[in-house]
Amino acid sequence: MVGFYNSLYNLAHTHLNDTYELLTSLQGRLSPAQTTTLMQSTSWDEIIFVSQRSPRKSSPGLDGLPYEILDILIRVPCFHGLILTSQPVRFGSCYRC
Repeated sequence: MVGFYNSLYNLAHTHLNDTYELLTSLQGRLSPAQTTTLMQSTSWDEIIFVSQRSPRKSSPGLDGLPYEILDILIRVPCFHGLILTSQPVRFGSCYRC
């Protein structure tokens, strides 16, 4: 299995012309519509949908909490505000329900 992934990420398989063509097709800036979409608030339904489809044994963000813990927190209503506002839980502080 390791050999399979090593072959995927081997620089010998990189074709510079293909890489250049791919990179030149990318836009340098976001359009106003794309900016508006990215700035919209995340809905609770989106969070639940993504958390259910997320891979186990990995972390969704910088806080390092695995998705299994996020799934538990999602089910506790008093944590909804904390999750929606993306406020990190700091060492030594408690969030009271």
